[in-house]
Amino acid sequence: MGKSARKPPRAANSCVKAGQKNDPATVGARVWQSRYTPPNVFMSTLTAKKWTCDQCGVTVSRLGGEKVELPTSWDNSTEGTYCLLCRRERAAQAALDAAPKGSLEDRAKLRRAALVEFEVRRRPGHGNGEIAKACRSSVAAVVAARKRLKIPAPN
Repeated sequence: MGKSARKPPRAANSCVKAGQKNDPATVGARVWQSRYTPPNVFMSTLTAKKWTCDQCGVTVSRLGGEKVELPTSWDNSTEGTYCLLCRRERAAQAALDAAPKGSLEDRAKLRRAALVEFEVRRRPGHGNGEIAKACRSSVAAVVAARKRLKIPAPN
């Protein structure tokens, strides 16, 4: 039969892998890192071969087994290491635990407000629309949370 069709060789920089400079999935993270420094920055960068969330068990690692930095959305404290989803859940649960027992509707409103406040504290430099989208909430709820927390909106 005929010759099999061969694909032309790729240029060395044409294939972008996750985490590389031009990876679209990491652009937002790099922009966030340059605008905001998390409140619990340690003197040295935390690295490990694998990071595991103490609550849900999700892991972050590199394929070759090289050390990787703690993801910027994660938190490593004396209480443990938690991914962003679990950090949000813990903030909501803490608000519910501190509140008096009420109706289901009141508790749902309290949980939603706690999630929005958590996200405003976590990313004070982000716009109200971005935070509302991340929390699946309204811009008005984010504005109200900023007023309660006395954190001004970015310019």
